[in-house]
Amino acid sequence: MEIIVNPKKLEKILSKMLLKGKYFSGTASVSSSISNYVVMQVKDNCLNLFNGNNTTLCAIAIPTLQTPAVYITNGTLISVESEGECVVEISSLVTRLKSFNVESVIINAGDVLTLSTVNTTTKFTMALTLNHPNPAMIHRAKTMIKKGVPFALNTPYLVGKTELNTILSTTSSYMESVVKGCDVINVGKYKFDFKQDQTLTISSVSTATNKFSSRILTISRKGEPATVEFAGPFFSFFAENTDSTINIIMRDDSPIVFFALDRIILKAPFVEG
Repeated sequence: MEIIVNPKKLEKILSKMLLKGKYFSGTASVSSSISNYVVMQVKDNCLNLFNGNNTTLCAIAIPTLQTPAVYITNGTLISVESEGECVVEISSLVTRLKSFNVESVIINAGDVLTLSTVNTTTKFTMALTLNHPNPAMIHRAKTMIKKGVPFALNTPYLVGKTELNTILSTTSSYMESVVKGCDVINVGKYKFDFKQDQTLTISSVSTATNKFSSRILTISRKGEPATVEFAGPFFSFFAENTDSTINIIMRDDSPIVFFALDRIILKAPFVEG
């Protein structure tokens, strides 16, 4: 596997793959992240990034040919020299990318991972990891990416044998203030409630006297009423562009899917106890 990338842009994207933020822990939240390992897959002129743990998966697809107006990742992947796949430690790779003060870096994965400037005057090597710690989630994430697109926008959407029948669309700007309100409660859980009257309410509850809820504007709605509660951050994964559309696919007490043009998150429903 060999690619040429913009190091600063890739560094920023890799940091998002950690899904750092507040996670539920008893009655409050703790700062944490999912796995510190990422699968880098080069296929069909795309760099696909995958990460996950036992309750969450995330993926970003970065094509070489992009339009600045629609792709947040535009300019990250400069060219694909050869296809392949590897698993690397995110924090170690980010540290090395930060040291480059150039517009392009060659990344080559063989027995080790090599990062070098085009003229090879600066060069790092680092160890690769044999397997991702959560291979089942990575396998599922790979089924959600095809030629740089998260997946076809169809319902019902299948997660395993579960059909998700409700799909909603909103924007980052609509969602931002609501998520900030939930985060004030400091519990690391979110409940999405799509009601019969076609309204969507997002809430976070710590106790009977410490809670927040707000109705959020949606730009499209399709499907039946559904309520899902889940834990851990999601919005920061999409928050680079306030005009970007965030799509939500859900069903009562089932996995919930968030996706935009080039990225996707799947979260398992929260189960008490």
